[in-house]
Amino acid sequence: MLVKYPGADGWLVFRDTFEVDGKSVRSEPERLTRLFLEPAESRLSRAREITAASAKYNLANIGTVNNPLLVHALMQGSNQPRFRFTLGNIEKSLGPDVRTIQFQEYQTPSLIKVDGNADIFFNGLMWVEQTTGRIVKTQFNVGRRGTGVEVITTFRADPELAIDVPATLKEWYPDGFGGDITGEATYSRFRRFQVTTAEDLKK
Repeated sequence: MLVKYPGADGWLVFRDTFEVDGKSVRSEPERLTRLFLEPAESRLSRAREITAASAKYNLANIGTVNNPLLVHALMQGSNQPRFRFTLGNIEKSLGPDVRTIQFQEYQTPSLIKVDGNADIFFNGLMWVEQTTGRIVKTQFNVGRRGTGVEVITTFRADPELAIDVPATLKEWYPDGFGGDITGEATYSRFRRFQVTTAEDLKK
């Protein structure tokens, strides 16, 4: 979910896990509805509670890094000074005007922690359409290639929402025994949540 609250400078990105291995894991079926209907001052804490509940099902203890919008969230203006950026080549396979941009986190404390408190720096790639600024693909890395975490997401245009949305996400994690764990997700049924209010005045 991508949420921006009134008065907030940036967007909040989080995942609500409701089913694992075919079984419901939601303790509150209507918790997303409550997120929009509760007073504004409690919404952020409620969103964090949902994120924490979903994080119990992560494959690695470094936070929810397999979120398809994670790189977008990290690249918001308030975070950009934390990174070094390097321009790469044109990636013609993704479009005639799509350029690769490499990013590397270097400031402490790091945005992502391992085991809850240790700094861990991450890096990755973005494939950006230069004329529009559209991000068509992202890659997020923690640790060395082949031995760390890697998450790659591709995006597509959604004609109904008139924005780009995640299409696929592929992830790799070390299993601790010399092998790795892989996963692939596809995305569909995108919706825009809206809340309306009405007043009924009586004499």
